Amino acid sequence: FAAFNQDGDSKTLTVAEFKHGLEAVMTTLQIPFSLEENEWAALVNKLDDDWSGAISLDEFKNFIENTGLDMQMDDVAKFTDAFSADGKGFFDTAPTVLHLDVSNNAMMGDAGLAALCGGICQFSSFETLRAANVGIGPEGVRSVLVLQPQLVNLSLSHNTIGSQGLITLCTGMIEESSGSQRPRYPFFQRLELDTCNLTEESMSALANLVPLQTNLKYLVLSNNSLSNGGIETLASGLGGSTLVELHLKAVGITSSAAVSALAERCESCNNLALIDLSDNIIVEKDAAVHVGE
Repeated sequence: FAAFNQDGDSKTLTVAEFKHGLEAVMTTLQIPFSLEENEWAALVNKLDDDWSGAISLDEFKNFIENTGLDMQMDDVAKFTDAFSADGKGFFDTAPTVLHLDVSNNAMMGDAGLAALCGGICQFSSFETLRAANVGIGPEGVRSVLVLQPQLVNLSLSHNTIGSQGLITLCTGMIEESSGSQRPRYPFFQRLELDTCNLTEESMSALANLVPLQTNLKYLVLSNNSLSNGGIETLASGLGGSTLVELHLKAVGITSSAAVSALAERCESCNNLALIDLSDNIIVEKDAAVHVGE
């Protein structure tokens, strides 16, 4: 009752306070709940036994008990700030969140992702952000770099971040310490950048990052114009990596030399189980020999 009560009157709740508080509770507890204005009015009238125009503590208590929410009031108590009118949101008061998928919200854009990550960064144990097709460009990538070092999985597929965006990401994921480099995200395992308008230009930065990420297992770069030169540059950073899967579908490989460089470096990747080279028009007939070797 106190969490709902925002005007300092400890005896009653206004209709607005009750509506705001109840919507917050239902959202926080993930209970589907939606009422039209006339339905809100009918509900409040039903609760207001004494026709005072406000809801008393006893009336509120009867509502909680009759709807079965009394069993979850310990949960509700954790989120009291979420009911306030001072602009605090879910990320200010929610328990630890580990995984979040906001993919296919194409109108989110750079500003939206920045706002979202500004909330997520409060979770010290946050592990997974899937933000495929959310309408970000090169500048939007900077938002991700505010996340805590526990980050494990990141998907930015189907965003036009381009080579500059990937360079920004790779540079931000590396910290300089006493003249040496170390990963900002030491537990990082999965990077998905399918269809991100990447080119050969960004492969040097990625090749520099991969050896530092000693837990990296899954790298998805499919459907980007990396070309033969880009693949050769990327391959220079793959030797001895911890990769389990490497997805290079339709990345513009056409030469045996690029495949040879890739095969040579991946030979020392002891955990590698899958290389996807589908939809690359490799015109030299001995390319398959290099993969086989």
